[in-house]
Amino acid sequence: MRILLCGILLVVGLAVTYCGLSPDLDDSSATALEAGITAATNSLDDLTTSAGFARGTCSGRAVSSLCSGGIKTKAYDACTLGAGLFTLDGDVTLTYSDSGCNMVSNGNSVLRTFDLSATGAFGGTTRSTSDAHTTWDGTVMGEGATVEKTSAGHTLSIHGLRRTRSRFSGSQVFDFSIRTLSTAPIVVEGSTLDWSDRILRSGTLQVHHNLAEFTTTLEIANLMQASDCCYPTSGTITFSQTGSITAAGTVVYTGCGSGTVTVGAESTTFSYSSCQ
Repeated sequence: MRILLCGILLVVGLAVTYCGLSPDLDDSSATALEAGITAATNSLDDLTTSAGFARGTCSGRAVSSLCSGGIKTKAYDACTLGAGLFTLDGDVTLTYSDSGCNMVSNGNSVLRTFDLSATGAFGGTTRSTSDAHTTWDGTVMGEGATVEKTSAGHTLSIHGLRRTRSRFSGSQVFDFSIRTLSTAPIVVEGSTLDWSDRILRSGTLQVHHNLAEFTTTLEIANLMQASDCCYPTSGTITFSQTGSITAAGTVVYTGCGSGTVTVGAESTTFSYSSCQ
């Protein structure tokens, strides 16, 4: 049961942030966590210059680029991530509903599309893309994520993204597809999208595990962060899994990347080790 609990925990964690994991957590769970980077965190972080993120030599975000006809773009060309263990290639495009790239009025929106590849020192490659694709169960998704300004803050609608990893040999390690349900976009409260200001109040995410052929549905509630923490510091996620794996339970965050995950009558505590 421990492996199952850890696996569910990391699938839940991927909805919010990209984390470094304690060594006792299994590798398949860690890859599931990575799949959620662009699912929520990067979709929001790429719209603010204040959210902490270790870019290495990959300096700058698309939001800081010049606006041209309502579009901002940022290209990465073999720059290094973090401590230099990965190189990043690709681009991010922000397409605004306002020709001046403004997000100050209710109803203003921006669509984030991207195609990014990170290559490790041993030749393995992780690719994140907003291209349209079909999941293991026949669901068609893609075209990135839209953030819309509201009176309470913002909403985040992930139309679909895909995250894959392959070894140097070309064999696949994982293949994940992520979207929000059209009826339940992520409601983000706060005057800005900075970590310490935003609250992910509600919303439902789906993560399709295309190799293992199961889907995890995540219902988030009141997830908060702090200015010095890349993880949720409080809040709850209720999850269910269908397909080759079936399970259901809850995750409750009680500190910076720590808390309790419960499946049925069994619970375990967790603590993430670092951010990347």
